Amino acid sequence: MGALLEFSSGALFRLAIVVAVLGVGAQFIQNALVIARSSGTWKAGAGSSLKAIGAWLNPVARARTRGVVGEILTVIVLAGVIVVPLFYLGHARLWGRTLFLDWPAVPAEISDLLTKVTIAALAALLVWRLADRNYRLAMLRFDWLPILLALSAFVSGYLVAHPGHSPLSPDNTALIHFMSADALLLTVPFTRLARCVLLPSAIAGAIQHRKEVAA
Repeated sequence: MGALLEFSSGALFRLAIVVAVLGVGAQFIQNALVIARSSGTWKAGAGSSLKAIGAWLNPVARARTRGVVGEILTVIVLAGVIVVPLFYLGHARLWGRTLFLDWPAVPAEISDLLTKVTIAALAALLVWRLADRNYRLAMLRFDWLPILLALSAFVSGYLVAHPGHSPLSPDNTALIHFMSADALLLTVPFTRLARCVLLPSAIAGAIQHRKEVAA
């Protein structure tokens, strides 16, 4: 078990980071190239992609089209997914060991509270999305993995920090936590989450323009 824990928090974790970064980067380049074929230059394609990503990340604009409740839950989840994995003390030590840096950490009380809030928001967001028929139709089965893996990673992470609440042994709980987090990093570039952020409306416009020209 010790070797498996070391592998999942070490070599597999580093591989997952590389896949996530390269996968997201490859998706962005591909999208920019599609736009560039229509606009004529790589600079214009990359600029259009960045502009569209910025518009997608605007929570106010998203709330107008996607609903206030869902957007509030999304913002809470994003805050938790950014702060806890990066700056929780145990994670900060892992990042520091992996990247050979003196990584900063937030107080345990704050990360603990944010973990609980994120778990509640993830569960509520999952129910909210399942209740939305249009959202369900737009999702592939594989696209549900990020939210399920994130929920697993946060719940198991909370139990790792509070072993007295876990029905499993500390090693098994930690293994679930590490594997969930690694799997989340590995799948994100290939699911709807990446497509929504990195496949802006500019792509659809460029593709439609090419179809019209071809016709």
